[in-house]
Amino acid sequence: MRHLITGFEPAAMQDLASLFPKSTPTMLKVDREHQTLQQIEQSGIVDQGLLEQELEAWIANSPEAFFRELGERLFLIGKQVYVGELGSDRVDLLALDPDGSLVVIELKRGDHKLQLLQAVAYAGMVSDWDTERILSQIRQFTGKSAEDVQGEIETFVDLESIEELNHNQRIVLIADEFDYEVLVGAKWLREKHDVEVRCFKSSLAQDGEGLYLVCTCVYPPQGITLHAKPRSRQGRSAQSRAASWEQACEVIANAEIREVFMTEAISGVEKRFGRRPSLFYRMRGKRRYTIGGRQKGGYIWQTGRFEGDAEFWTAKMGAEAMPQPVKRGTCLRMFVRTRAQFDGFLSGIEELQRLDPFWIEAGDEAEPEDDDSDQGDGLDSSEEGSDGI
Repeated sequence: MRHLITGFEPAAMQDLASLFPKSTPTMLKVDREHQTLQQIEQSGIVDQGLLEQELEAWIANSPEAFFRELGERLFLIGKQVYVGELGSDRVDLLALDPDGSLVVIELKRGDHKLQLLQAVAYAGMVSDWDTERILSQIRQFTGKSAEDVQGEIETFVDLESIEELNHNQRIVLIADEFDYEVLVGAKWLREKHDVEVRCFKSSLAQDGEGLYLVCTCVYPPQGITLHAKPRSRQGRSAQSRAASWEQACEVIANAEIREVFMTEAISGVEKRFGRRPSLFYRMRGKRRYTIGGRQKGGYIWQTGRFEGDAEFWTAKMGAEAMPQPVKRGTCLRMFVRTRAQFDGFLSGIEELQRLDPFWIEAGDEAEPEDDDSDQGDGLDSSEEGSDGI
């Protein structure tokens, strides 16, 4: 027996059903000339004769607008993503949130009681994805170079290191209607097992030739969504994109490193910002070093390797920089916490420019950078193509 949350629930379901909206909020058109309101007709995806693939395409082509409608800030990393070992399991949409969690998004025309089960299975399948697989998926989806993808993700996520990606998984369900079993399952997962699941009822409003997509959160209740801190946030609040380089640098609580970021930018070093600042240093035109601003200081990423690089940087910056191979040994990551360490880094960059060591590249990271793909929010395009030193 199936139950939909529609407005007439059996008595045993009243406690749970009382949490969910009884109907889709009405959309009213304002006629200012006659000072009247007119209700706009609304219907489901099924009623309009649309396919899931059409909704999926709308979202994939306009992800930021759609995610804002959901009250989310997500980075879309793929659609129809193969996640199963046998190659037959595909997530409708896969995204990252600012905490580095993978977000499984499943779309359904009408309603389907297995929608949640399917999404949970997919979340389990991606739970063991490491950073390299995630970055590879983004490169495949966007067609961008490894350097550009890494820079965008470092700017987007609020993590000390992108090696911390996918510490958690979340689920977003979108459908015309939801079975009672889906919603009670979502409530159980969230409250008993700390799995964040959000359910959105989708509907279309039509006004003449215009067609409007509306998504209403039916679980968790809007009051919880607006006033409670999501468990997966781990105490961090969501931040909006910075309006300027100076504002982006405010996330660096370390005053010494914040001052360095400001002076380096003034001196003409290539930079980019989103919620946080990043500096880039090139060698022979290739971006070799990215320094991302973090609360405690800077996170340095070296693309490619040269012989003895870890020992070289330990000598320049000290053991506290903790140079460590990452991405299966094809790159190097370090930390900078003091002005003296940063001075050691700059000294090392100057020495490497003179030495011009042989670089060991890794896969598509050896490809020339596509400068056009750097055009976007927060990029100082006037510095594009400079040597960054």
